[in-house]
Amino acid sequence: MKILINTFGTRGDVQPFIALAQGLQKAGHSATICTAEGFRPFIEEHGIAYAHMDNHLYELIHAQEAKAFIEGKGNPLTLYKQVGPMMQQMMEDEWAAAQALQPDLIL
Repeated sequence: MKILINTFGTRGDVQPFIALAQGLQKAGHSATICTAEGFRPFIEEHGIAYAHMDNHLYELIHAQEAKAFIEGKGNPLTLYKQVGPMMQQMMEDEWAAAQALQPDLIL
């Protein structure tokens, strides 16, 4: 079975899916993880196939503006205006990965 795993977040969000993908591969399935480009080396060094997802939201999360917002000092409207188009791009990347891989299952 071909399985596409879509995920986003921090390393702590992505790492459990690497373990899941490895388990699926040991069970004879094909597993690919679609997540931010910044995690590509981490995924591939564990022997898991990678599918591209734009890195802009990942970069924004680590930017000063996002940190200021989290600390209650930033303007949420400035952040929200940036996030919408980034989320749209992420969904388009996930769709492109699904079209390319034609998986039997999407997580």
